[in-house]
Amino acid sequence: MKKIIYISAAFLIILSAIYFLNLDLKIAYLFYKPGNPFWDSWSKNPVWVFSYKYGTVLPNLIGAVAFIVLIAGFFVSKLKEWRKRCIFAVLLLALAPGLIVQTLKETWGRPRPIELKIFNGSGDFEYRSPFNPNINVTEHDNDGNAFPSGHAAIGFYVLVLYFVFNRRTYLLLAGLAYGGFMSFGRMAQGGHFLSDVLTSLFIVYITAEALSKIMAINKKQI
Repeated sequence: MKKIIYISAAFLIILSAIYFLNLDLKIAYLFYKPGNPFWDSWSKNPVWVFSYKYGTVLPNLIGAVAFIVLIAGFFVSKLKEWRKRCIFAVLLLALAPGLIVQTLKETWGRPRPIELKIFNGSGDFEYRSPFNPNINVTEHDNDGNAFPSGHAAIGFYVLVLYFVFNRRTYLLLAGLAYGGFMSFGRMAQGGHFLSDVLTSLFIVYITAEALSKIMAINKKQI
């Protein structure tokens, strides 16, 4: 429990630093080219197009395999010991990238970089900090969905392997690298701010920590 409190406190400090140092806009400007509202040099880059379209396949595949093994564990004795960990993996996918992130995206009302007037964006919005939600931005079907990042969250879900396989460091680094790759792509395309993707990382990781404590994951070596 102390670890969860410390991580939460550290996250709030980092988010506050991003706000006071104006890092969201400063980093967004690094990708923006004046007069180009869709930042074509980045948004049309095949690497980031591939990441946006297909980057969710691996995390969803992990979740699907966990679900299949969970069901098989009721019929195959050798898989029985994996059921708890598979339940953990399925719950994490449903709660973090699913329920929590999607609920915030649909209610927080934070415009994306490509929707801001200062970036000659597609919307008529001013910059809003992550501490300043606008829950009334419902008249725009596709606007105000920046906070947090759905693609970043599903990318960071790969961290589930770190928790399932006894917290091996290389799996932690792999999950951070995969989520970081998808996060960079979304920032480069003008879809999200730095604070959006870091919030996704926090939600996925802190949810995983909480679930692992509740379910006593990693208590028994397998």
